[in-house]
Amino acid sequence: MKYREYLVRWIRGPLGVLLVAIIVLFGLIVYAPLANRNSKADVLQVNGRSFLLQIARTEQERELGLGKRASMPANQGMLFVFDQVQPECFWMKDMHFSLDIIWINANKQVMYIKDDVSPRTYPDSFCPTQSVKYVIELNAGIADNTDMKVGETLDF
Repeated sequence: MKYREYLVRWIRGPLGVLLVAIIVLFGLIVYAPLANRNSKADVLQVNGRSFLLQIARTEQERELGLGKRASMPANQGMLFVFDQVQPECFWMKDMHFSLDIIWINANKQVMYIKDDVSPRTYPDSFCPTQSVKYVIELNAGIADNTDMKVGETLDF
């Protein structure tokens, strides 16, 4: 048997399939963290509960936020990521359901919580007293139900 024929049989056989699987798995392990960097979602872990957070990074995404939506699943929320660390005010423009709003510093420490903010509060704005890097919006009651506290460091 010629070397080339042996190589073709080996690649088409079970060892070849195993080799291809290992190469694909290695590629996924190396690529997945790089692909996740630009992800449009993140996961918040707080006191045993998980929330899938849609990320609002651009000015347009942050301006729209959760506005114009009829509702949001109980295990979801929105993470606002700001370019500058500064006080960020929020309002309930075009909202149709109440929210808990959590302001978080660059170290992911909760700085301020405004719970059960109703759409009826618009045009009032809600502002933290300190500068923040992130804001998370969750359905009303989640901050209390998860026993979230000012000073707590969040995992997201």
